[in-house]
Amino acid sequence: MSRRFMSLLFVFLALAICFGSTGCKKSDDDPIIIIQPDVGGTHYYAVSMFGDFVKAQVNETSQLYSYLQLAGINPIGVGQGALTPASGLSTFAFTDADPGDDTMWALNPGKFVAMGGDTNAILGVPLISTQYTVASVTGMYNILSMDYDPTGPEITSDYGTLEINADHTWKLWWNLDGTTAPASNEGNGTWSDGGNGLVSITEATMGYLGRIAFYPSANGNILIMHYNVGTTYGMIVGLPQTTVTSGDFDGVYDGINSDDTAFDQITVSGATVTTGSGPVTLTFDSPWTGMMEGSGGEYIIASQDGLVVVVSSLGGSVDDNMTLVVIEQ
Repeated sequence: MSRRFMSLLFVFLALAICFGSTGCKKSDDDPIIIIQPDVGGTHYYAVSMFGDFVKAQVNETSQLYSYLQLAGINPIGVGQGALTPASGLSTFAFTDADPGDDTMWALNPGKFVAMGGDTNAILGVPLISTQYTVASVTGMYNILSMDYDPTGPEITSDYGTLEINADHTWKLWWNLDGTTAPASNEGNGTWSDGGNGLVSITEATMGYLGRIAFYPSANGNILIMHYNVGTTYGMIVGLPQTTVTSGDFDGVYDGINSDDTAFDQITVSGATVTTGSGPVTLTFDSPWTGMMEGSGGEYIIASQDGLVVVVSSLGGSVDDNMTLVVIEQ
């Protein structure tokens, strides 16, 4: 679902069920019904760096997908398509079967799905049908973000910490560790869980901001959020603030860069990351616990479930980028 491909499908799908032989007549009061095609497989909530919030379904066996957009700049979109296995990569690395769409897909089935390329990054976690328990989602998270603002440098990245508290409040710090600088937060507000795996986020002065979904893993939650702040739309990915060391994330990964249209096969071995564009050296627990910095200026968070998220701030008028890296299955 590249940004370009999704924009082509941002249309209403009106489905009328007609009884009798005389056909259908739509009155002015009839609602327009938008239904996500059922292709089988796991349902995911997904967020994009353009602030989109999407319900996606991926069937890795039949290699089909569908989606229904629930919020975003253009919050009407529905569609489906097929996937093609990516040559020479993981069992669960795919490209879109549509030759006009450059979206790449990489899955850890039932845990998360990463999509992107062609100027987009999208990450999803499985739906749940109940509320989260407070204890299962609270804590301090290291976060990476991507913002889209058509009034300024269009696409920018950032890093920080997000604390979700048991009393249904939250605090946010940009470029700071909230654990060591608790009084220096730049945002705060409340959160509420209405069920169906979604948490609503409200800011103290601006009101409703967006929604969060979690993959509540035994290895530490994977948090995804979409938001709208004024003219800025975006996404946050968060992982619990837990110390990281050399060897924690060794393996071969499929990398999806928001600016590219082809996978990068990435190998992590200790503090050395080998990519198609050259080696990167990692510094662990930097600039604080649980974060990593790359020798090319990257900020990185990683999960033992096989997800690595990287943002690169390029500065000036050049758009920043995000890389979603999924361990090969």
